[in-house]
Amino acid sequence: MYDRAVAVSGYAGSGKTTVSTEVANRANCHYVNVGNVVYSFARRKLGRDAPRERLQRVIREHNGRGDGAASTRWLIEVLDAITVREQVVVDGVRRTGTLERLRELFDRVEVVFLACPFEVRLRRVQSRSDDRALSAAELRRRDRREAEYGVETLREDRRYDYLVDSSQPRSEVIEELSPLYSDTRAK
Repeated sequence: MYDRAVAVSGYAGSGKTTVSTEVANRANCHYVNVGNVVYSFARRKLGRDAPRERLQRVIREHNGRGDGAASTRWLIEVLDAITVREQVVVDGVRRTGTLERLRELFDRVEVVFLACPFEVRLRRVQSRSDDRALSAAELRRRDRREAEYGVETLREDRRYDYLVDSSQPRSEVIEELSPLYSDTRAK
């Protein structure tokens, strides 16, 4: 069993990757991006040069089966491959099944839910090179899809240890999460 995982959840544009990488760096622990894991396995299935739209369709179809059991298996395979297993920050936990599996693997799992107003998230998402053309309606559809995956359940059921307003300056968000990395310096 591993020592500790920090699971970061939230909707698109809430700052999951920014916060996760910063916490992982400050805690000096491994970082895993669930989205990258899922895309990596989809690329293995469809081929390295498969168009993004096709990858997304296959992932959505795949995620529609059960509680993301296969996606969770993909994540667990990555976690099993990590050679330094004491601590990990998992960016993009969206499913309760993934969270439960993490709880089985780790002695301690701390969940961070990043809350952020829609308009702020839309601006952030549109600033990404691969999502510049994303409309408000498309982000709302994406939010509904992510809610169906379980993001909303994580928030509504208060399955988090930290609920953070990620629309505040990054330094304040990171400071609010300092217990996640300050107690790891001595290890």
